[in-house]
Amino acid sequence: MSHHRSCRRTVAILSLGLVLGATFTPCADAADRKVMGEQFTATWCGYCPPVGIAMNMLMDDYPDSIISAQIHVSDAPYNTTWGTARASFYSVSGIPHMKIDGVLTRVGGGTVTSCYNDFLGKMNTRLAVPTDVTIDLTGEIVVDQTYRLTASIGVEAGGAAKTVRVHMIQTLDDYPVSFDDHTYNCTRVGYQVGDYALTPGNTEIIVQDFNLDAISWGDQQNIRFIVFVQEPNASGLSEIYQAADLGWFPTIEHQMVEVTITPEAIADDPTLAGAKTFDLQVIMTEGDDWTSTDATATIDGAFYQHPSFDANTPQPGWWPTFPSLELDSFFSAYDFAAPAFVGTPTITNDSMSAIWFDTENPGSGTYTIARFTVTSGTSLMVTGTSTANYTQGELHPFSFEVEVTFCPGDLDGDGDTDQSDLGILLGAYELTGAGDLDGDGDTDQSDLGILLGDYPCP
Repeated sequence: MSHHRSCRRTVAILSLGLVLGATFTPCADAADRKVMGEQFTATWCGYCPPVGIAMNMLMDDYPDSIISAQIHVSDAPYNTTWGTARASFYSVSGIPHMKIDGVLTRVGGGTVTSCYNDFLGKMNTRLAVPTDVTIDLTGEIVVDQTYRLTASIGVEAGGAAKTVRVHMIQTLDDYPVSFDDHTYNCTRVGYQVGDYALTPGNTEIIVQDFNLDAISWGDQQNIRFIVFVQEPNASGLSEIYQAADLGWFPTIEHQMVEVTITPEAIADDPTLAGAKTFDLQVIMTEGDDWTSTDATATIDGAFYQHPSFDANTPQPGWWPTFPSLELDSFFSAYDFAAPAFVGTPTITNDSMSAIWFDTENPGSGTYTIARFTVTSGTSLMVTGTSTANYTQGELHPFSFEVEVTFCPGDLDGDGDTDQSDLGILLGAYELTGAGDLDGDGDTDQSDLGILLGDYPCP
């Protein structure tokens, strides 16, 4: 999903739906504006290249703040019906002609530097104007070369009701091919989808299908979709309230997720009572597929390995009988099926390293591709690279440092030492080994001392 907001959240570890060790940048009350540029141009225009180079540079320098599309006029075969209508809307009589957010204009060429500085100033002028309009985009291939773009367009709860005109376009970057970067986001097809009445706190869901032409389909990495909403005037200067864009190319991301160790697993192997488990996951989007990972994990302590378990080949069929096997440390495919290793994995007490391939072809989604259970240590390091189907040959790196907090008095496996653990110990005191913390098989004063010395934790 592509969001117009520049509010970012950096997440270190996820646990039971909660975020641990995370830092947050708060969002402002008003929506963050993304400025929309419309450059009217043509391949025969000698004054147009500096304008295109400057805008391309500006988008590279401020990718979260501005997006622009080139609209060819009187320039077959690059004209579009939508583009011709846009030129008529603004009464464009000559090129180069640039509109910024529908209200600021530059006509004529100049040097790259003069154009860049002009566009930078106009962009900053528009960024200083508050907006209450929001746009979120998602997309998917529905059949063959048909791509479905879905836009969620709304007004924030504290905003003002307004009617907007929605435009949705498909562009192709670096087309027609140029050797000086003056071509970018060439409009291949566009739609004036309609006018929508927006009310504060509510959104409109708008869906538009794009039939991608052969040129676009053959250059998928340069496809980009742009949506902007504008005052619904008949012609002339009309404010664009908000813009958003969505790249075609799928993405592969990684995350580390803490896994709860179940009471059943602890009962099966009491060693797990003092352990922590973390999953390395890949997140695939837009129909992509994880294909391989090269990963190394180290802990300044010890990894957990069940004594009856082959660390290299997880066997899901065992889990109902031996639930502790589910918490073992291993590399695997997304569903813990036997992975296809390149060579023999290196697994020691404090280090694990392997290269392995997908055997299940999972497609889009979030999948666990490795699991690490540690019984001691303070810092788990996991680094490596993954590959995906759409970006064959491209390595997607990841690096995580997980701070591991152990609570020696945790008897119920919920990750902390609290009243519940004290109750378990007192209930087993001098009766059973359920409160055994020192490994001697019974529950006595020594175990009580360990728990009280750890109480509360963390």
